[in-house]
Amino acid sequence: MENFALPLPVAVICELLGVPVADWPKFRVWSDRILSTSEATAEEYEANDAELQEYLSGRIAAHSR
Repeated sequence: MENFALPLPVAVICELLGVPVADWPKFRVWSDRILSTSEATAEEYEANDAELQEYLSGRIAAHSR
């Protein structure tokens, strides 16, 4: 599960969004944290969300040039 089923959806999403393979691990951490039901504090959740939004904004800006 850990080596195939869990990384597969993130890999597909990253491919569709054009995320470089080198950034897939970061993207997985961000998405895992967003979808997690862990005891993350509101501040931790917001910081993770801000990191992901900043990353995606940068990717969009790079493609817009």
